[in-house]
Amino acid sequence: DLHRRRHSFPTRRSSDLLRRLVLSANPLTRFPESVCSTSQLTHLYVDECKLIDLPASFASLQQLKTLSMDENLLEELPDVICELKQLEELSVMGNKLTTLPREIVNLQRLREIDISWNAFRVFPSVLDRLVNLSVIRANHNQFPH
Repeated sequence: DLHRRRHSFPTRRSSDLLRRLVLSANPLTRFPESVCSTSQLTHLYVDECKLIDLPASFASLQQLKTLSMDENLLEELPDVICELKQLEELSVMGNKLTTLPREIVNLQRLREIDISWNAFRVFPSVLDRLVNLSVIRANHNQFPH
């Protein structure tokens, strides 16, 4: 368990070199704040965990280009994600999302988003304001026929 063994996460010196981190399939109920100090992280995968939110310190991951949070317990997209200005790919497939925050328009570099297998009843029109978005995956929601 990462919460009990925080000391096992890479030291500050080695975490400065870390570019890609995969924490998928761990029973994380809270995101490990120690990860937020990895200043050069560009790809983060936290799929199949038990996350319901992210800490405010997550905003310090300003180099993040790819974020995958598939199959967690998110009922809403954490606002802090909308502060990641370099983000190009976002996947939140298989959560419990029904809407996206207005602030997602801050992600002007976003090229791909996957909101499949959620609980959207209406297509999130806010995505129309993301000019670089070229791929939207939104299958298996609850859009009307």
